[in-house]
Amino acid sequence: PGNYPPVPCYLLLNDGNGHFQDVSIASEIARYPAKALGVLSIDIEGDGDFDLYVANDGEANFLLVNRWKEEGRLRFDEEALIAGCAYGEGAKAEAGMGVEAADLDGDGDEEILVTNLEAQSNSCYRNDGGGMFMETSFSNGIAPPGLPLIAFGIRVLDANLDGHLDIFIANGHINDRVAYFRGGVSSFAQPDHLFLGDGKRFQLAPYSSPVETETVARSLVSGDIDNDGDLDLLITNWNRTPRLLRSTMSGKAPVLGLMLEGSPPASNIDAIGARITVRAGNRTQVREHRIQSSYFSSHDPRQLFTLPMGATSALVTIRWPDGSDDEFQLEPGSYHHLIHGKGLTSSTAFK
Repeated sequence: PGNYPPVPCYLLLNDGNGHFQDVSIASEIARYPAKALGVLSIDIEGDGDFDLYVANDGEANFLLVNRWKEEGRLRFDEEALIAGCAYGEGAKAEAGMGVEAADLDGDGDEEILVTNLEAQSNSCYRNDGGGMFMETSFSNGIAPPGLPLIAFGIRVLDANLDGHLDIFIANGHINDRVAYFRGGVSSFAQPDHLFLGDGKRFQLAPYSSPVETETVARSLVSGDIDNDGDLDLLITNWNRTPRLLRSTMSGKAPVLGLMLEGSPPASNIDAIGARITVRAGNRTQVREHRIQSSYFSSHDPRQLFTLPMGATSALVTIRWPDGSDDEFQLEPGSYHHLIHGKGLTSSTAFK
């Protein structure tokens, strides 16, 4: 990244009729030249408008805070440094590539995760509320195993359906002759990592039967390809066909599926930015609805929530992008189609 200059990012505004307007300058996005590789929409302030987190390659990351609600116009301020999520471990700029957000500690706000280059820890910025973050990748266990590797795609999911969120990271070097240059210490193809969580820390764990050869992974996409109520993973690889990891956890726990649909102009058609709260037994899960994350990836728009063992229903609250709320009492075992302004329109049982 040191061989090329940063350039401004673009923000293109959809007019709803199939056309886009470049508002990069008017929104002041263009004020911040970047070496951007990953971008994530996240409502940092909880005020109902879209903020943006940008992972930069070799430069400080951006937290672009949307001032729409305060000023009545689309304008962004860059606040990553003051918020504590600009730099990695040791307050150093890192080679940010993939980016993800999820409520890892169950406190109702979302952490931000960024994948980085070798000898840099993959970052986990714990959300301490009020728009402030703390880097916790070493204390929560995800940093040490990734230090020899180059990470790209990242996805948070409940891989083993125990109610705790887990992290999958796709790895692969960028130099196809690195093994020659380093005498075999590093390799172009690298193992991917699954970290299982217990609500506080993460531990590296096997995720499949052994594969014949490691791959040079890039994008990581999640989706329930067989509609059985668990998330499968698709990994794109350098100069090879993608690899599909199909989950075999279906039926091991009660799982609730949601398919959200917005109603323009009150909310965008995909309901991106809706806040989902699922309560069942002693477990409350909060998630911001988004489709884009990881590295150059867009995911299955359906959401899956693992309920406590024995749970027969859950109270689901949707705060739609326009700020209105709906509540539903829903049973596990199906994808429930919820449309803003129309409510529950259908339920499709898992296969």
